[in-house]
Amino acid sequence: AMGATNFVTMYGNADKMTVAQAFGEAQEQARYEYGHAGYTGTIAEVESYRHYPADVDIDDVLDNDRRVDKSTCGYFIDPDNNAFVFFGWASE
Repeated sequence: AMGATNFVTMYGNADKMTVAQAFGEAQEQARYEYGHAGYTGTIAEVESYRHYPADVDIDDVLDNDRRVDKSTCGYFIDPDNNAFVFFGWASE
């Protein structure tokens, strides 16, 4: 049976790129590293994203927020690294 695993991917510079750019580039990097066959358990498997505040409890969202699923990940901007952090579930 195909399952799902969770991922957390930090990418990009929030001053220099949009979330769309960061999401697209992070997906391309994951495909480069893991291949294009699907079921990689990475950001490459999700289709969209939704914004969360920087103090989001990732584990709580993954466990309880049904808006984050195998097609939609969450993201926030990490103020310490000024980077986008994408998190969610992915097919593996």
